[in-house]
Amino acid sequence: MLRMVINNYGWYPCPSFGPFNPYQVEGPKTISYEIIEQLKGKTPDWILIPVGSACLLSGIWKGFRDFLKIGIIDSMPKFAANLSMMFQDFPFLDRFSAAASAGFKGVEFLFPYDHPAEEVAKAAKDAGVEVALFNLPPGDWTKGERGFAAMPGRQNDFDEALNKAMFYAEALGCNRLHCMAGLVTENMDLAEARATYISNL
Repeated sequence: MLRMVINNYGWYPCPSFGPFNPYQVEGPKTISYEIIEQLKGKTPDWILIPVGSACLLSGIWKGFRDFLKIGIIDSMPKFAANLSMMFQDFPFLDRFSAAASAGFKGVEFLFPYDHPAEEVAKAAKDAGVEVALFNLPPGDWTKGERGFAAMPGRQNDFDEALNKAMFYAEALGCNRLHCMAGLVTENMDLAEARATYISNL
């Protein structure tokens, strides 16, 4: 409908959805500027970005590319495709090759645990992509659990989650894990939660 209105009436589209707004991608470039400023001109190894319409990813990539062109940085960071959010028309294990076909050298995802570690590792190896990051098991997602690291009394659950994630990380050759802290509840002692988080880490 938006395209029809544009074509028929000459209206200019300005929604946040990138494909309809050619200037939307320019805004996220400032994130790359801030990264380079905070790292004092050093390029990070990886940029890991949540992806919806991929405008955020495209804008950050464009910002780094601009810096590379004018000589502020001498290399580009690697960008990873989030397989939990991208290529959803493919089964999970087929998304690795889909990402490789789209030009990605690395991938990330939320949770690989619905598949045996060796199957996930094979999918990544066959596609020729590096697994850059994934999360520790979150607990029961359907009940609102989002990890255990800062949850007093859940240290055993955290240990189990960490051991499982480490097993997958070793199989996948992945040296980065996202440690999910969990959600603050109404009656939680924040000082105790912080102490638990620090202890677990």
